[in-house]
Amino acid sequence: MFSWLRRILRVSEVPRRSTQSPVVRPSRAHARGPGATQRLIDSLDDLVKAPGKGCYRTLVELATTSTKDDFIYAVHCPAFVGSGIRDGELERGAASGRAGKWQSTQMFTQSKIAELLEGASIEQSIFLLRKPMGLSLSGLRQFTIGRTQDNDILMNDFAISRSHAVVEIRGEVYYVKDLGSSNGTYVNGKLIDDRGTPLEDGDIVRFARYEFQFLSAGALYELLRQRSVAENDLAT
Repeated sequence: MFSWLRRILRVSEVPRRSTQSPVVRPSRAHARGPGATQRLIDSLDDLVKAPGKGCYRTLVELATTSTKDDFIYAVHCPAFVGSGIRDGELERGAASGRAGKWQSTQMFTQSKIAELLEGASIEQSIFLLRKPMGLSLSGLRQFTIGRTQDNDILMNDFAISRSHAVVEIRGEVYYVKDLGSSNGTYVNGKLIDDRGTPLEDGDIVRFARYEFQFLSAGALYELLRQRSVAENDLAT
């Protein structure tokens, strides 16, 4: 395996403050696994060819049909997992005319406007912090977040700025920086700036009105299995 790829895989799991045992990687034969499992892994690779969310059902199926070690091996990166949408309203910015209304970022303020939550499926929004192979090492170590197609994580909402925030990998730590967005980026309720704030497993990150939990691949595995059990209990 190329040395640069080995370096990427070493930083793909989020370090915890407490002592953490190393990830046990399956053998090459085991990694290929049964045909069904391999198809799920291939589906994950297909997902990162375009900016946007991971397939929730594919991730749930992989979590419920594989071991934790195999899931970590297949995903090999942390993720932003949707946890909530803040009540609020969008205020029109200073831009005038029809084009200005739809092209400019709109300000978001706290209030109790329940209509914003209609049809929301934020809990099933999972953004994997990984990119296709073939990019430069520097390109693989940062993830831009915004509402335009040139971002690695696309959030198509006028509360989100065109270039809202960026996640950078420094050594083995993931940092999030705000890029001067109109509605801000928050970590555990605190507004952050462009200096970079380190992320830890379980941190709550909010981009404008959208809240996400930052989870390692192992924590994502546990969450998806818990959700699957809860969904099955409701179905019976």
